[in-house]
Amino acid sequence: MIRASTASAADSATVQYPARLGDYTLVRSWNEADVTGPVIYVWGQYAPPGGGTPIAIGVSPVPDWHDPVLCHTIRGQDPLWQGQLTVASAGVVPVNFSSAFYNDGVTRHIEASTMCRDGACGEFTTERTHFGFVYTRPDPRSLLSQSSSIPVRVLLRAETVDMVVPNDAARQQLTQDLRAFLANARLDDLTRPYSR
Repeated sequence: MIRASTASAADSATVQYPARLGDYTLVRSWNEADVTGPVIYVWGQYAPPGGGTPIAIGVSPVPDWHDPVLCHTIRGQDPLWQGQLTVASAGVVPVNFSSAFYNDGVTRHIEASTMCRDGACGEFTTERTHFGFVYTRPDPRSLLSQSSSIPVRVLLRAETVDMVVPNDAARQQLTQDLRAFLANARLDDLTRPYSR
């Protein structure tokens, strides 16, 4: 669902990704827009030192618009694995992500999604057999305050074109790559400009 908010490419360009997050270097950034025009994600791709798996991080300026797993499902892409991922990010308590691993025959990638609001991030997923839930728990402080901030979705993606290793080993390696990247990232710093 798209809310009345329409962020243009110019609006999204006001927030720039830092040139470095820890040892990771920004190699490119771009906007992903819907066919009707609003920017859905502002992306930055970071490369680790000495090569390795680049990590793409997208921040959505459009609140409550995109559920990554649902988006893949609508396109007929079912995850090989879906579950909870808890990762320690730089300087904050661990962040909970809803994550899924996909194999399209050419690339394999893991996506991890969370919602951030008022300095806290978290999204939860239930174990999936035939049916599962993805939800964001409200921060108890938000129930007692009149915060004017809006929730901001963050999506991370790591992928490989190495189709030789087994799926489970590829998922574990890509998960480790996400963990290494997030140890250098403060999601609150990246989402703050969009939460107002």
